[in-house]
Amino acid sequence: MTTLELENSQKLIFKTLSGSHSYNLNIEGSDRDYKGIFIIPSEEYLSLNGPQEQINDSNNDISYYALRRFLELAGSTNPNIIEMLYTDSALHEVKTPEMDILFQNKGLFISKQCIAPHLSYAEAQIKKAKGRNKWINNPQAKEAPKQTDFCWVTPLKSDSGFRPLALAKAGIDLTNFEASSLEHHKNVYRLYALGKDAKGVFSKDGQIKCQSISKTDEKEKFWGLLTFNEEAYKRVIKDHKNYWQWMENRNEKRWLQQESGELDYDAKNMMHTIRLLYSGIHILENSEPLVKFEGTKRQYLLDVRSGKFKYNELLQTAEELASKMRALETVSKIPEKANIQKIDQLHLDMLSCWKSRT
Repeated sequence: MTTLELENSQKLIFKTLSGSHSYNLNIEGSDRDYKGIFIIPSEEYLSLNGPQEQINDSNNDISYYALRRFLELAGSTNPNIIEMLYTDSALHEVKTPEMDILFQNKGLFISKQCIAPHLSYAEAQIKKAKGRNKWINNPQAKEAPKQTDFCWVTPLKSDSGFRPLALAKAGIDLTNFEASSLEHHKNVYRLYALGKDAKGVFSKDGQIKCQSISKTDEKEKFWGLLTFNEEAYKRVIKDHKNYWQWMENRNEKRWLQQESGELDYDAKNMMHTIRLLYSGIHILENSEPLVKFEGTKRQYLLDVRSGKFKYNELLQTAEELASKMRALETVSKIPEKANIQKIDQLHLDMLSCWKSRT
């Protein structure tokens, strides 16, 4: 089922504007993201394939969660899920009677278990925010790395002794060589200097290819060894793939400051890190997350997003907020954990309401 099909059905029970618009932190050009909840009739769970528990559009600007999945995530104190219940009602585009039951009981999901996800997420984002660790400051060539970049050759006879040399620096043309695997040694190959009739060691796409070597050539043409660092090769191939997927899907406006050298960190990332810490503190002090920001906190977060602070200043602020959360956790009177039994009953009540209405 697509998001459009879901929106035209009776299964959709909630849809709200989310993301920066719900936080009141949107700026010109901000994406409009939506989240929501839909009902899966109980009989669909009997299917061998199982029902779709999350439905997204092609750009992931819209995400709908099956009610059961939503309650599982909210019960496990997922910050991005719980905040859906605390968005400004003016942003709600679909809200059926079943949601009245959920909103009346949204306090069931507030507990000290919320704190660990807020802290761990924020701390992880702090580590990612520094520009030198971001792809923006480590551009990659369009062409993928080749195995030849991760090969070493060890000549049998060499003025420098029996030492491996990086193939790229060895100045050796392996088109006049052939290779065969070395028994019991993964990624190690024998090299044979066969001259102009050789088939070469690498294929056109840079992959090592092995040949069957005659006994005569084995004795007379053996030249040395070729070693391939497969683990390093796989790692850079994965990084290259991820980098170009990011390049194709990224929001260009978000990266202008870093590309121009104005910032050495991801400003939007740091804004959301501090926003999440503010929200966690608000849970401990007021028994609910802070979703819509106003006043001085809103302006501070917008200033963070616009790059008005040095990274070390933001890091210190984030660490101070995290320390405050840990201190508040010891004295806060909110429940230690969510009441799963009551959440389970809430699920049944909402299903019953939906069935009677449809």
